[in-house]
Amino acid sequence: YCSFFPLIPKFLIGWDFLGGHMSVYAEFVQTHRPSGEYMFEFDGDEQFYVDLDKKETVWHLPDFIHAFDFDAWRGIADIVMAKRNLNSLIQRSNHTRATNEPPEVTVFPKEPVELGQPNTLICHVDKFFPPVLNVTWLRNGQMVTEGIAETIFLPSTEFRFHKFHYLTFLPMAEDVYDCKVEHWGLDQPLLQHWGTEPCPFTSAVLTPSLFPGSVSLQHLLSLISCVLLSLYPNFTGDLTVSNSSYSYT
Repeated sequence: YCSFFPLIPKFLIGWDFLGGHMSVYAEFVQTHRPSGEYMFEFDGDEQFYVDLDKKETVWHLPDFIHAFDFDAWRGIADIVMAKRNLNSLIQRSNHTRATNEPPEVTVFPKEPVELGQPNTLICHVDKFFPPVLNVTWLRNGQMVTEGIAETIFLPSTEFRFHKFHYLTFLPMAEDVYDCKVEHWGLDQPLLQHWGTEPCPFTSAVLTPSLFPGSVSLQHLLSLISCVLLSLYPNFTGDLTVSNSSYSYT
């Protein structure tokens, strides 16, 4: 028997009004793997989480390590209690399970792409429920198992979740990459494609325009288009300028 909800999610939000900072605490338990999670965020960045298998606190914001301590057993005790509550709810409740919410997937490079220069591909999986996910990196259709990393499940909007997966890679013109996402809310695996597309203007020479020492507007727009294309694969390349303001699609 597998229960999707309630998976006992807890989201407690506190504000530091003096500095305008926000701290988020999130905890969930469920009857499917992963069976639970306990974590804190600070200003949108993962601060730390409790590794329930190793029974230790894992820090991701080093500045806080020496500022204060967090005993992993505090989080483990909360998880144990939440699991007991979940089992009681399963036995007593006749509620129908929650709807599976499919993820939204975006793939983009960490830095502007230069062929032959090391970079990192980021696969952002967002707005899904429940927190059960399988993500695979593919290069030219073949599974990649080296140079990969991932975050834990992070709180998103409306009691949903998001997650980041990373792949270090060496951009080559002939290579194409896919982030393959499997989730209960999808009828079939979702493949989010990304490929290196050499900019057609990279070999162009920046020539002076009518005014000495300046660069032609056409070349500037071309270069801006190349940067946008490297950062946002869905960018169509349409860039216009009107009344000294820029717009792109």
